[in-house]
Amino acid sequence: KATGPIKYDQGRVLGEHVGLSFYTLGQRQGLGIGGVKARGADLKAAQARGQRGVGEHEPWFVARKDMQTNTLWVVQGHDHPWLQSTVLQAQDCSWVAGRRAPDLGMLAAKTRYRQADAACELASASAGGCELVFTAPQWAVTPGQSAVLYQGEVCLGGGVIASSNVQNLPAGKPAAALFKPNKPLAQAGRSPTAMNTLAK
Repeated sequence: KATGPIKYDQGRVLGEHVGLSFYTLGQRQGLGIGGVKARGADLKAAQARGQRGVGEHEPWFVARKDMQTNTLWVVQGHDHPWLQSTVLQAQDCSWVAGRRAPDLGMLAAKTRYRQADAACELASASAGGCELVFTAPQWAVTPGQSAVLYQGEVCLGGGVIASSNVQNLPAGKPAAALFKPNKPLAQAGRSPTAMNTLAK
């Protein structure tokens, strides 16, 4: 709950947070920092990453929480690479059929409430966990939230998100060097259905 620095992806301190537990990944409101216009090398780096509008006063989003240094990392712009993940690991998985899903090929998953279905593959599954690999980057995949897996209209099960391939980036290292988005593919066909909880 201790206060600490708010930094953006190039390492500059923008302000002070009130405690990391009060923030969630993808959060935009309540950060207490104003727009900072990218200039010079920062602007060129952002443009090289394909970000839009970074020369203007784009909104800030919470991208990472570094517990070891008590640092809240924020990024400017909804499309920043630090807000994108293509792989997630989930734990405490439960399966509707009572056992893990077999190899069913392309499936669909939700990682956020009211999110549209996202095409993915069940890359691995153990007694208590699984790994999902998405065909397109997913926005603000957040540890502690649920990942729910579907085949068409059928809910197969799900688990609690433990980590994603963006969350493990070294503090202060530009994400562009490590983030290589996959080519988007068609989503697995199923009408979006909001689901709050998954019964165990």
